[in-house]
Amino acid sequence: MHAPHSIATLLETAESGSYDLVSITGKLECQTFAEKLLIPAFTFFFLMLYPPAWIANSKRRTAGADGGCVLIRPEALASAGSVESIRHEVIDDCSLARMVKRSGGTLYLGVSNLTASVRRYESFAQIGRLISRTAFSQLRRSTVMLLAALLGLTVTYVLPLALSFTVSPLPIPLGVLAWAIHGRLLCSCNQVL
Repeated sequence: MHAPHSIATLLETAESGSYDLVSITGKLECQTFAEKLLIPAFTFFFLMLYPPAWIANSKRRTAGADGGCVLIRPEALASAGSVESIRHEVIDDCSLARMVKRSGGTLYLGVSNLTASVRRYESFAQIGRLISRTAFSQLRRSTVMLLAALLGLTVTYVLPLALSFTVSPLPIPLGVLAWAIHGRLLCSCNQVL
């Protein structure tokens, strides 16, 4: 669903930053217990994997978009190879963003309440299928990359928390520092419309 002024806001964003592709992560349904528990984490990790500041930076290779809300200039779509070039992709929104960026286009990814997803996930199994379809596809269906990603998540999120509760004096400030840096990174990656 779109707010009445969402398209005007997308156009204003595209014009103000001369962006070729503007995408917004909208408000996601969190009605069921499974949604309340997993959807915020899914969105959080999406924004950590695709930091909006990196996506907007032409010097970085990172490219991503949220297919629920995308505005693209026709000439940028043509330069990227049109919709036909991503028809076979599982994650077509991020593939489109990658092609736009490779062809010299500029990207914007933000977060907004101007759009809302009406898709419901009634069970953990439904959300599990969503995550396995999208995440494993992004890792090029590589078990090695999956294990590396899990190790990275453990080091990034579990290890600092564990260090914060040790009895040794040195790990505690290191754990707290890691969580502070993490919080700062999260705040810097949210561009809200």
